[in-house]
Amino acid sequence: MRCWGAIFVAIFAIGASGVILIGGVRLATAQGEESKTWSGPQIVLAENFLLPEFPGELRVYRIVGPEVDENQAERLAEALGFAGVREVGGRFVADENSWHLEVDRETGYLWCGEVDRVYGVPEGAPLVSPEEASVLAESFLAERGLLPEDAYLEEVRRDEIRVSAVDPETGKIWERGTGRGMVQVWFGRRVDNLEVVGSGCGIAVSLAGEEVVGVRRCWKEYTPLGSFPLLPFHEILADVRSKGVNRLLEGVKGAVYGERVVIRGVRLAYLDDSRIHRDQGFLLPVYGLTVDLGRGHLLEVFFPAVALPSAPYFEVCG
Repeated sequence: MRCWGAIFVAIFAIGASGVILIGGVRLATAQGEESKTWSGPQIVLAENFLLPEFPGELRVYRIVGPEVDENQAERLAEALGFAGVREVGGRFVADENSWHLEVDRETGYLWCGEVDRVYGVPEGAPLVSPEEASVLAESFLAERGLLPEDAYLEEVRRDEIRVSAVDPETGKIWERGTGRGMVQVWFGRRVDNLEVVGSGCGIAVSLAGEEVVGVRRCWKEYTPLGSFPLLPFHEILADVRSKGVNRLLEGVKGAVYGERVVIRGVRLAYLDDSRIHRDQGFLLPVYGLTVDLGRGHLLEVFFPAVALPSAPYFEVCG
């Protein structure tokens, strides 16, 4: 499922010491952790766990821009119906009636929305079907030159909202009931037939009824650097098991609801989290582990999947 927040990447390295910085993603080694004693729930594979057949190596890509200048921002604004832009704190912004536009100069992240309705329409039109929503969203983007050729329809979400507020006199929360909510259409991207995950790549279109009321877009260019050997999955699994659940869920907000943490699946993907972590310079292959914490709580954590190349190579390329 697409997520625009910072994505969690478990940090993992083999046979090295110190810290190596690769494309802005800090890969800390396990130096000094051997002496730690880990305790907690047991980490197990699901009974029906099947390890996919993975390739021996994958390509690493450089993330290229796009740094947006004023002329590009003006063209984006015109395509979306704005008369012009002004620069405020590293962003190009524009306002037209109840619509607002922001384009980040450094990352190219675009946010555009009708501010009165983009976060939900309590008394709005009925939710359209997923099929209708996908056609409306695709047409809106294509007509404005905002739908890249390699974008694909990822998912359609139909969200209802509960409208509430705090009474300023009593401090009590009152509710107006569940509203009609929004439909969101998400477009993703694949590189070498693998999904790109993270905040740095994706498009989301919000609809109220048949009207588009919001767009979020971040889309970078990738240029190949070369192919590198894949870290064997069994080595990552052994490292995680030896250090316990603290290693597996390091930095993740959540609770384990039993005596076991179950790994239900694993896949390969590419990670681009450069909208949040702006110093990430490379599109990196990652293993995505689907982890069951109990009581139906599932999450996916990511581990770098390529064997670490020598630091001088990336210093030359970066």
